[in-house]
Amino acid sequence: MKHTSTFSQTVDWEDSQISTAFFSECTGRMMTVAGAGDNASSLLGMGFSHVSVVASNPAGFALFELKIRSIQSLHPDNVYNVFGVHPSGRRVFVYHQLRSALSQSTRDWWDEHEKIIREGLLLHGEVEQHNKMLRMWCHRLRLYNRDGTIDKSKWNGRRGSVMAGRFPIIQAFQRMQESVYEQSPYVHMVLSGVWDISKIQNGPSSLSYAGMERVRTNKVPWTIECASLEDWLLRQPKDSLEGVLLGPIAEDKDISSQRINQRSDGTINEKINEKINEKINGKINGKFIDEVTWMALSNAVSSTGKVLCWSKTIPSSTQFIWQQFQGVNRSVYSGSPWVGTPKSSHS
Repeated sequence: MKHTSTFSQTVDWEDSQISTAFFSECTGRMMTVAGAGDNASSLLGMGFSHVSVVASNPAGFALFELKIRSIQSLHPDNVYNVFGVHPSGRRVFVYHQLRSALSQSTRDWWDEHEKIIREGLLLHGEVEQHNKMLRMWCHRLRLYNRDGTIDKSKWNGRRGSVMAGRFPIIQAFQRMQESVYEQSPYVHMVLSGVWDISKIQNGPSSLSYAGMERVRTNKVPWTIECASLEDWLLRQPKDSLEGVLLGPIAEDKDISSQRINQRSDGTINEKINEKINEKINGKINGKFIDEVTWMALSNAVSSTGKVLCWSKTIPSSTQFIWQQFQGVNRSVYSGSPWVGTPKSSHS
């Protein structure tokens, strides 16, 4: 039976060490998309004056609030129960202990979708189910070592190359330096159906004991709103944001094709543009950002502010100067991190 999920993903697969290090010196107002809730919640353990979280739909709203309230209210082992890291048995029981800490709308949403918690929240999304299928094929092709790992060299062999057509993530494995591949907690999370608690301490901050403790003790003021990114940004005062975390954006090969198919006068072939939008609109965690949204973002970000996103190609906005992140990137799904600063700050 084909798995259908309410979420495109229930884990943020972008390297949280990059986002926390990138914004470590920011002390003003921060805005982040909710995404799967991991990287957004990690920002609440930092030194911002306020964090505004924008969820694109009620499911994303409920996912973020469940994660942040779990971290704030529960012992870490019970957080792992609710998230589905620990084996099943106490997941729903612990959720019912948490219910009173949730807003009414989030409580109602999870009461209706309690099955997701029972089956394992962090393995429920479409991406995570795709990972499950990848693991099944790896077992069939006997790629696993006895310790549950897969040598990087195997991805470059005949079986790995054949699988790369069905599982594009293998191409990311092939590009990774061997030392990064071997140490990345995100690789472990993809290839293992049962996560090693010690290994994920270096992964998403929301899953580490240290990251949870920072969120519980820092108590950064925050709000969450269910709205489109464009609508939310258009309501913000000029120069009111010091930092923006967009997560993954739809700047992949489809957008590259859009640029290639520009007419000589610089306009876009509308039929091609419609096909591109059909492919990339409606994602929970990989938003298509059009020129209106980029302009609203440039208006809201201060001249000394900065934007971080993940994309397979350079972001298309001309309101920002973009530089590709040059450090270690342990992310496995979302392309490369890109750093944007307002063009006005360079004039």
